[in-house]
Amino acid sequence: MAKANLVSLDSNAEIGPRPRVSTSSGTTTSAGNGVVRRPQHHPSSSAEPWEERHAPEYQVAQIADPDHPFQLELGGSLPVVHLAYETWGSLSAARDNAVLVCHALTGDSHVASHPETPGSPAGWWEAMVGPGRPLDTRRFFVICVNVLGGCGGSTGPTSPHPDDGRPYRRRFPLITIRDMVRAQHQLLLKLGIPKLRFVIGGSMGGMQALEWALMYPEAVGALVSIAAPLQHSAQAIALNAVQREIILSFAPGTGPAGDFGLAHQPPEPGLKTDSKSEREPGCTPESGPGSTPGAQPGPESEAGVARGLALARMLGMITYQSWESMEQKFGRRPAPGSLAAAYIHAGSSSRASSGGVGYAYGDSSLADGSSASQATAADGSPATQTGASGDQTAALASTLFEVQRYLHYQGQKLVRRFDPDSYLYLSFALDLHDVGAGRGGLEAALERLTMPVLAVGIRSDILYPPHEQQLLVQFLTNLGRPARYAELDSPWGHDAFLIEAHALGQLLRDFLTTPPAPGELIAAPLSQRPQPLLTGSTRARLQPGFRYLGPDPDQLG
Repeated sequence: MAKANLVSLDSNAEIGPRPRVSTSSGTTTSAGNGVVRRPQHHPSSSAEPWEERHAPEYQVAQIADPDHPFQLELGGSLPVVHLAYETWGSLSAARDNAVLVCHALTGDSHVASHPETPGSPAGWWEAMVGPGRPLDTRRFFVICVNVLGGCGGSTGPTSPHPDDGRPYRRRFPLITIRDMVRAQHQLLLKLGIPKLRFVIGGSMGGMQALEWALMYPEAVGALVSIAAPLQHSAQAIALNAVQREIILSFAPGTGPAGDFGLAHQPPEPGLKTDSKSEREPGCTPESGPGSTPGAQPGPESEAGVARGLALARMLGMITYQSWESMEQKFGRRPAPGSLAAAYIHAGSSSRASSGGVGYAYGDSSLADGSSASQATAADGSPATQTGASGDQTAALASTLFEVQRYLHYQGQKLVRRFDPDSYLYLSFALDLHDVGAGRGGLEAALERLTMPVLAVGIRSDILYPPHEQQLLVQFLTNLGRPARYAELDSPWGHDAFLIEAHALGQLLRDFLTTPPAPGELIAAPLSQRPQPLLTGSTRARLQPGFRYLGPDPDQLG
């Protein structure tokens, strides 16, 4: 599988492998007629720089400069924009076999490994890309671009501000999913790729795919949206808001871009507030870590920033699971040496913890260097409560069960590779996601879609439930458009789009082999258990004459 090193911004240039020379200054030059300069990024001290982990495998293109700034949907502009991207396979002579893969919230351009690069690590969708795989690189030229606002080599909060060279941090302007897509579109035009065979993505990647089809319908041959809604629901917004609140509580700095509506927003009438009128000295947004525009958090705050991102990730990870997946992975299996282990096994050697197939992962250290403490006695055995008095903080904060260890591990893992400010900005963009915004509503917006569409739901997804994907096909079917709904009957929750590569690959092959006909309504076999109902404003949007894919509401009581 040949990886095409796209280095020239000349749209007439040949696209194919070219030798590169990496220099100590962080730039990459290429033999041929183009030079790509890797911009210097300044991630948080806790994160391992993307540039060091993937320097041999990704390319960077500049799509905006001070003479041609990148205009943003919410106002303002970016004078310089770089986008990092990776490619697999070869572009055909007709330039008609390109496939764009859009990544999710904490993803990046490294979808899969590059066999021609020694030591290339597996990507986040490894089983989907390669010879003979669903995204077959013998047939397709696969591209993935790190999103604007990310921290995987593209311009984002860790990038240097043009005024002083220090990281933007929260001086970075607010962005939307549409901004990400417009930036990708400009990149592809510069690379001489006017049309995509299809665009595919899951979660935030599916939202980008939807916007690609709506913003550039003439450039998208087909759309595959997986586990992605047409608009962010109240529940999803609430979950993201809490995650941002957690991060900002550890690093509450503000800047010209604002504080995401948290630090200074007055309480709503009738809401009970804290009795203190001001925060404690040193903890106000004005004086707290990161409050100086352009300044990085000081050493004293680095552990706190890492802890905030880790905790936000822990909450996010719960939404990517399901009741079934939690039970299958962990059940009530106690953490080794914990008070829960002593309690569950007390007095009976035959008593065993229930459930849990077991998952291998690292230790339970938190991102700030502390540990997910267990309540232990001086001799190292699990502590027991011997009286009614005494501070029980250690016990209450202890890691009792394996599921807690897993969440701590996932939080710590993200801190090592992701920037907290990028997490803030991208989750904010997710909450603004609404394909009907500024387009006269959902139905008016979706009238633009004439290409074949595959919408994939996940039966156990609690973050973006299946009916949110069904809604897209319901609209398109009643508009007489070629759209198909399929569902992964998987217990793994939202994460199933990353796990169930075999089943997803079969759905994709079927879609490409036999695209849906206009007006066709195909639903993969659904579970027999009741599916969520479309109620309230959603149901109203389906009238009149919109067919409902779920069970008969009258039979659900």
